[in-house]
Amino acid sequence: MGTIVTNNEINQKYKWLEENYSIIKKENIIFISSTMLKPNVIIEYAKNLNIDINDTILVDDRLDVLRKAEELGIKAYHPSSFTE
Repeated sequence: MGTIVTNNEINQKYKWLEENYSIIKKENIIFISSTMLKPNVIIEYAKNLNIDINDTILVDDRLDVLRKAEELGIKAYHPSSFTE
């Protein structure tokens, strides 16, 4: 899930994902217009697809978003968690 404002941003993010994470299918990519809504969108997406919230994670670089996700029961990580 990513946050976008323009169509150009969507195209840039699709390109970046294809180059860096080609395993992710395009139909599994979600773009929204507000970063703060990410945790709520994950909750609703999980509910609609009967996905246990414990099987979801959010990786984001904003601490306020990570805190909100954790408050809602989503495992949340900062990208720095994956670097040495």
